[in-house]
Amino acid sequence: MLVKMKIHDRDGELLSGALPVKQRRILDGWMALHEEEAYAAWNLAVQGKQFERIVPAM
Repeated sequence: MLVKMKIHDRDGELLSGALPVKQRRILDGWMALHEEEAYAAWNLAVQGKQFERIVPAM
């Protein structure tokens, strides 16, 4: 199943699209574990710089 959505980079708020409850809980947990990495990657990306891949949720 392919899900398209947009989430806020800092707090994980769902901006558009939809996500089933179970997957949303997985995303919330991942965001809690990787908040600093995600924020650092975002800052590099908006500056047009390369950033390291963040480990996906399993």
